[in-house]
Amino acid sequence: MNHHQNIFKLTKRECECVFLLVRGKTAKEMADLLLLSKRIIESYIENIKNKMNCQNKAELLVKAVSNGYHKQVPIRLNHLAIMKSL
Repeated sequence: MNHHQNIFKLTKRECECVFLLVRGKTAKEMADLLLLSKRIIESYIENIKNKMNCQNKAELLVKAVSNGYHKQVPIRLNHLAIMKSL
């Protein structure tokens, strides 16, 4: 995702989390995919909510989709998908 589309200045990890959240993944599922702890994922989600000025995940999802965060596949996730298909 380039900086023009990343208006909330999310980190690469945060962009990965938003991408997965929009697709209905739980914190546990995201942790498994990204090889991180559930607690770390929950921390990323809180950071994203703060950056987007959201009170809850539902509001976060609306803002993420309306600002195009769902359209860009993070490079790391694209790579993981390719590796899992082999």
